[in-house]
Amino acid sequence: MLQYKDGLSHGKGKLVLQAEGQYEGDFVEGKKHGQGTWTGPDDMVYVGQYQKDRRHGVSVCVRAHMWCELKRDGQMLEVS
Repeated sequence: MLQYKDGLSHGKGKLVLQAEGQYEGDFVEGKKHGQGTWTGPDDMVYVGQYQKDRRHGVSVCVRAHMWCELKRDGQMLEVS
């Protein structure tokens, strides 16, 4: 269950957006911030860090049975 502080999502929780997918992880002041997992409508799964609602740092994703790695600049590299 999503937690709130001053009317904004804050703490651990889950956000489901019908057409876009779902995020489960940390929120700070209404934004994805910290460790989280995003599952998109195309079943791409991203696991990693977020900072102020944006993917941040080196993370891992799985897309169509393929492992990928996201570099700090957001570029996706196929791993296998």
